[in-house]
Amino acid sequence: MALSTVVVVSGGLYFSKCCVKYEFDLIINGKHLKNFFHVRWSKMNAFGRNLDHIILLNLRFKANLDMIGELNIKNGWNHAEISLAKNDVKWKRLHVQEQKTNMEDIQIINPDDAKEGKEKRHASSSSTIERWAYDVFLSFRGEDTRNGFTGNLYKALCGKGINTFIDDKNLGKGEEITPALMMAIQESRIAIVIFSENYASSTFCLKELTKIMECIKHKGRYEYELIGKIVQEVSKKINHRPLHVAKYPIGLESRVQKVNSLLEVESNEGVRMVGIYGMGGLGKTTLACAVYNCIADQFDSLCFLGDIRENSKKRGLVELQDMLLFELTGEKDIKLCSLNKAIPIIESRLRGRKILLILDDIDSLEQLKALAGGLEWFGSGSRVIITTRDKHLLQVYGVERVYEVEGLKHEEALELFVWNAFKSKEVEPSYFDIAKKVLLYSKGLPLAIEIIGSDLYGKTILEWQSAIDTYERIPHENIQDILRVSYDGLKEFEKEIFLDITCFFKGYKLSDVMNILHSGRGYAPDYAVQVLIDKSLIKMNEYRVRIHDMIEDMGREIVRLESPSKPGGRSRLWFTKDILHVLKENKGSDKTEIIVLNLLKDKEVQWDGNALKNMENLKILVIEKTRFSRGPNHLPKSLRVLKWFDYPESSLPAHYNPKKLVILDLSDSTGLFTFGNQMIMVLIFCLFSEF
Repeated sequence: MALSTVVVVSGGLYFSKCCVKYEFDLIINGKHLKNFFHVRWSKMNAFGRNLDHIILLNLRFKANLDMIGELNIKNGWNHAEISLAKNDVKWKRLHVQEQKTNMEDIQIINPDDAKEGKEKRHASSSSTIERWAYDVFLSFRGEDTRNGFTGNLYKALCGKGINTFIDDKNLGKGEEITPALMMAIQESRIAIVIFSENYASSTFCLKELTKIMECIKHKGRYEYELIGKIVQEVSKKINHRPLHVAKYPIGLESRVQKVNSLLEVESNEGVRMVGIYGMGGLGKTTLACAVYNCIADQFDSLCFLGDIRENSKKRGLVELQDMLLFELTGEKDIKLCSLNKAIPIIESRLRGRKILLILDDIDSLEQLKALAGGLEWFGSGSRVIITTRDKHLLQVYGVERVYEVEGLKHEEALELFVWNAFKSKEVEPSYFDIAKKVLLYSKGLPLAIEIIGSDLYGKTILEWQSAIDTYERIPHENIQDILRVSYDGLKEFEKEIFLDITCFFKGYKLSDVMNILHSGRGYAPDYAVQVLIDKSLIKMNEYRVRIHDMIEDMGREIVRLESPSKPGGRSRLWFTKDILHVLKENKGSDKTEIIVLNLLKDKEVQWDGNALKNMENLKILVIEKTRFSRGPNHLPKSLRVLKWFDYPESSLPAHYNPKKLVILDLSDSTGLFTFGNQMIMVLIFCLFSEF
């Protein structure tokens, strides 16, 4: 004799007279049962996980048994009552042992109401909501789709708690297939027909379809709301498709592994945010897409919001919040009117969900607050990936796990370039030397390698050489447009310092750069320099300023475009040919603020000394390793830094007013020197350290 009996309540249990009779016998002769509970259908699975021995009884017997029965349990009782009404059957009381579990979800029903049950049921039969054995019936040709689309659809529906009939899952051995299927169709709320190549050639499938159409005609309506939900869930699964990563994903695997190690996807404890940062063109978005594809299947909901910096300007953050909510929940109808109203709505919808959210190209704290909130927004196991050019944003937002994207190694860069330039794995031997020049120019920047490689595809060696010479003079426009995004996001004084550094001070000691810029600009550049570091525009290495060649070219190109054909109209002059042209031809203007000349050739510069007269805004003048035929006749009163090696005169111009001068460095000038009305000894010192 069994100590416990478990009756598994399924949608079709009470359509079987055999099952009903057996269950009735259990109830009448059930005194031996130790554990006996009646729970609502919706709670069956939950109780099944929490109790070792249970009997699940649904006493709504429908037409096969004219009976009303309910289990009455109160929290804390160690017994329960079951009331039955069946002809002359008397009330039965069964003693049961309560398990230690939460009984709050058990519905308490007054047994006295059972007496009127039969009459009430008949009286209200026309208004009672029809009960269904299944939510969905799947009609399909097994040989076509059982192990493909239909199988995956069935798993997806069941995974969302949708009671779904599929013939190889629900038919018992020995049952006649056709009658059982007809009954299953009739008792299914929705039928989904998967038309495949051989569906119509099956008599069995056509009979199913005929029955489905009869039921539709008889019932007269679809359950539109449920259909929408089913389609929505199916669409979610189908739409979980990989993101496009790159045509040639060179060097990605190792970087994906490093990011995955920070994410710790295998852990469902807590929520993790990981930041991916670096200068433009390094492939931060590409890396994020690759990580997404690698781990997407481990999350309930997915959202990749791309190009947030640009889209937040075009569409606004509220629309991006709408997109985020739709991607993660599928809810279309919610209209978010404002940022502040949207935040609590998003938080309430996402709490408890295990989601993967990727926010690509973030450039402001406001964007993070509107789209990522805090860790409390998301369910345990969720992961949020943020890509940005600004490391400081990640620090301010408390993102502790960060990955800095570096340029490609030489071997990786060569492989990527070869694929783009030759569409093959090998370099044509005659192109090998010039290919090395391209790699030297691009300095491992994937963006530059891909753009230049594609431009050079199918070109001759002479065309390659001509293109490279052009890039060195005028950087590639497509590359510049992407790199310039970081510059455009700077404040005016930050732009000023950035252009000063890119035009003149790459490789110099940071302390020397700070000194001359502080003196020349009249304000401390420390904050601006740190911003440039945070935004990956410059780097510090052994206390020296390091700049990627492409970033340096971008800064210098910005200055060149101030006056493309007339160097004298530019704010900064560093190119020897341009400086000599301005000095010899007296083409100076009040636009020029800084001049740094370092003429490596031992050649004397012939000029009349008047070129500086019109440079009324010149603040920094540095002449190194260059001999002039004579000294200047004029020095602007705006000058704050004058550093002139081997100054060719024994005195500064007579009418020069040095009231703004902060640094005077006339190294290599010897002997007595007249400064105003005073005779002084020139001290030899060097502001800049050699590099």
